[in-house]
Amino acid sequence: MDGNKKVWIGAAVALVVFLGLPIGLQAGRMAGPAPKVEMPKVLDPPLLNADNLPGTVWEVEPQKGIKVVVTLNAGGTAVAVATNPLVRQFAGTDTLPGSWSVSGAKLSVSTVFKGKNYASDLTISGDKLYAPNGIPVVRIR
Repeated sequence: MDGNKKVWIGAAVALVVFLGLPIGLQAGRMAGPAPKVEMPKVLDPPLLNADNLPGTVWEVEPQKGIKVVVTLNAGGTAVAVATNPLVRQFAGTDTLPGSWSVSGAKLSVSTVFKGKNYASDLTISGDKLYAPNGIPVVRIR
């Protein structure tokens, strides 16, 4: 695999792992994009905050066939695991540590992958989370 593909795949894994800034991961493209979902036009007041998010586990599918499970821990730390074996094959890992914080109706998540920072803002509506482009983030626990 040439170096350019490795860079793209690594960047995609970092973003996918942290609730999916939807970009082109080679394997994800072959499987197809995640279904387009419209965010609610009127958002409910946010019920999720820094006090009740620690210990929760969320799943997002930013690319069809690429699911990511993220655990939000106390102190603003997080761990994300990609469940698709292709992620480990292409990126050399399926687990990334990261951080999170809440400000009003915005949940900010970030990680560092291969020396680069990646960040994404999710939208909180009531007790639900939406990644960019309205991709729903499902609460598992």
